[in-house]
Amino acid sequence: MSKKYTVIVVLTLIMVCTVAVGSRAEMVKVARILNMLEFHGGYGQPVGSYDRIYGIPFLDSQNNLVDLDADAVYDPGYYFGFSYGQLRARHFMFSLGFRWTHVNTLDTFWIEPDWGWTYSFETPTFNQYDLDFNLNYYFFSPERTIVSPFAGLGIHAGVTSISGDTYETENETALAMGLNFGVDLNIWRSGGGRSFFALSSVNEWVIAAAAERPKYVNFGAAIKYYFRP
Repeated sequence: MSKKYTVIVVLTLIMVCTVAVGSRAEMVKVARILNMLEFHGGYGQPVGSYDRIYGIPFLDSQNNLVDLDADAVYDPGYYFGFSYGQLRARHFMFSLGFRWTHVNTLDTFWIEPDWGWTYSFETPTFNQYDLDFNLNYYFFSPERTIVSPFAGLGIHAGVTSISGDTYETENETALAMGLNFGVDLNIWRSGGGRSFFALSSVNEWVIAAAAERPKYVNFGAAIKYYFRP
C-alpha cells in the first residue's frame, strides 16, 4: 500500500472513530443538532507534479520518465456540488455530499523544448465524480455569530471518466484528501431563530491523491441553509 493510501485510510479511520465517540456521548447527554443543506461551486487551480496523465507517460528523448509541473499538464478546472450536514455541539460539522469536477488538460505535454507528447486524434474529456465526506470545526458557532470561520478535513472517493468521440469511455477510481478552510456569513435568520441562510467561502487544498488523479487548490462559494429538526 502506498504512503498516500496509508495516510488516507488512517485519517478516515480517525474520523469514523470520532463520529462513533460523539454518537456514544449523545446517549448520555443529547447535544444540540443543527441540520445544513449546501450548494456550492468553484474554481480549481492545479498544483503538484506529474509523471503521466491517463494513457500517456511523460518520457523524455532518452526514454526517461520525468515529472512535469501542474501548469504543464492541466489548466484550471471548475466544479459544482451539494451536501447535507449536521452541526453538533455548536462547533463540529459533519457533512456528506456529491461533487462534479471538470478536469481541463493541455493539448500537448512538452517534456523538452522540442520534445513532447500528445493524444493521437483528439484530447479526451475528463470529468471527476466524487462522494465527499467533510469534518469541519467552526471557531465560532454559526448559530450565534454573523461571521463564522472554519477549518477541517475532506475525504473524496470518486471516479474519473475519460471519454471522447474517438475514445471508448474509461472510468478510473481514486481517493483524495484535502484541508478545508473558509468562513460563513449569516445573511438571513427566521424570526424564531430555528433556521437561517449563510453565504460561505468554501476552499480546499488537496494534499494527497491516489493513482493519476490531479490535485487542486479549490476556491469556491456556497449558499447554506441551516435548520432545526
